[in-house]
Amino acid sequence: YSRTLGYRRGPDGRPEIDPDEAETLRLIYTRYLEGRSLGDIQRELVKKNIPTAAGIQGWSRQVIQNILTSEKYIGDGLRQKTYTTGPIGNKKTVKNNGELPMYYSRDHHPAIIPRDIYYRLKEELAQSGGEGGGMSLLELRQRLDALTVEQAALADKILEVKDDSELNAQLETVTAEKQSVLDQIAACQQDEGQRTAQASRQREMEAWLDRQPMCFTEYDDALTRRFVERITVVDAETIQVKIRNADAGIDGKLC
Repeated sequence: YSRTLGYRRGPDGRPEIDPDEAETLRLIYTRYLEGRSLGDIQRELVKKNIPTAAGIQGWSRQVIQNILTSEKYIGDGLRQKTYTTGPIGNKKTVKNNGELPMYYSRDHHPAIIPRDIYYRLKEELAQSGGEGGGMSLLELRQRLDALTVEQAALADKILEVKDDSELNAQLETVTAEKQSVLDQIAACQQDEGQRTAQASRQREMEAWLDRQPMCFTEYDDALTRRFVERITVVDAETIQVKIRNADAGIDGKLC
């Protein structure tokens, strides 16, 4: 719990929500969905002297991105992300890159962030990060099966021929690709949540459009990042604004 913002150990030993830290989490999610950058959010948190989790030294863009992408805040848990290795007395914790199975537990503990908000935010992160299409879910599962077989065969060879640097390098490459495929499968399985998020965002944008005047008097960077896909200058007096994720736009005169 020392490194987890938003939760503390409850009387029964299970996670319970820390109200003050939960407000910080909601602020971070809200700001990002408003169109603020990770740097903007970092500066606001520092300026307001908002504390980090106890085990975190300070706010950074990476810390904020980790918060925005963590499944724990919708009440889910991914178990065995890391494991311990080494002899007794000299054990160390290492990242699980497919050497051991990982287990996804839905509704494991109380949620702080609603699922539809989380899926919307993952969509925003994917768009800003330039992530596109790839293999189908069936192709990914077939590739995972092939990599699992290859990984097992390499592990058997390494047991027979110890200290073979080439075999170890091959195993490391296969293990890394396997983890990448596992991540892609998880992303594909969230399609339903992503569709729900997109529909929610489209409804929000359309409602926002209904409230806007057709005469623009000033530029708002946050609103632009949040809602606008493209602005086209037609002539000296007219601009066209294409709204993101919505079959709608504005064609109006500059004041």
